[in-house]
Amino acid sequence: WSKNDQEVEPSDHYVVAMDSGKFASLTIKGVSLEDSGKYTMTVQNKYGGDVYKHGDRIPEIKPTPTPKRIMPPTVPIVIPTAMSATPAPAAAKSPPQNAKTAAPPRGM
Repeated sequence: WSKNDQEVEPSDHYVVAMDSGKFASLTIKGVSLEDSGKYTMTVQNKYGGDVYKHGDRIPEIKPTPTPKRIMPPTVPIVIPTAMSATPAPAAAKSPPQNAKTAAPPRGM
């Protein structure tokens, strides 16, 4: 926090608070005419910071999607086969193709 571009030192008169790392406030106890001025809050994180002054329009920030890393499987993937509930009918047996069939005797 700063007042007229000078850093505000926390004291019994100026109380600076952070709530859950999301909300910041400056409380002025026993406000007087001497406390009038331009107050500024500077916000900064590990990527940088911006300064917003009273009356500034804060830009709308849209989150950027984080790329997902897909890891290949470490074991073989087994795909289950569909089993039918009823067994398939057995095929009628036919004689082997190279086997001779007995012909009925003639004219007896």
